[in-house]
Amino acid sequence: MEQIIPISRAKSLKEQAYDKLKELIITGALEPGELHNEKRLAEALGVSRTPVREALLELSQEGMVAFVSGKGVEISKFTTQQVREVFEIRRIIEGYIIKKIATRLTDADIKEIERNISNQEKMLRKTERPAFIEYDKQFHLYSVTLLFCLSFLNRLLSLTALLKKKGGYER
Repeated sequence: MEQIIPISRAKSLKEQAYDKLKELIITGALEPGELHNEKRLAEALGVSRTPVREALLELSQEGMVAFVSGKGVEISKFTTQQVREVFEIRRIIEGYIIKKIATRLTDADIKEIERNISNQEKMLRKTERPAFIEYDKQFHLYSVTLLFCLSFLNRLLSLTALLKKKGGYER
């Protein structure tokens, strides 16, 4: 059988609304403490209220917004302590990832990381917060991808070697 290419699935309206609202919250375009009306958010996003409501429900589960009875939805405020805790968790996780991938980085990986950091620095100088956040997100996703792809590849190679030893592997 020919190699099967997975079907590409476009994001649903709810997923698009979620992504956009989360971006607006993270970048500060929707400020902490502000109250918003579902209907107006839906109009601004150019979609019906249903995907916006579903996106807001998911964001509320993540603590990014809170529903205020009879008033709408409020963008959550974060305390200094909550921010410190998030950065402490990130520091631990990122330290682990860097430790795991540092000795296995290729020249291409290092160039990609340098390119990304350079772009982050440019966005900081230009005070382009949304673009900086996007590059920062790409950096972290790339790091995690390196960890798990390399880990998966190592497991696959180990399994292949084991099968070869036991005679259960044929090309």
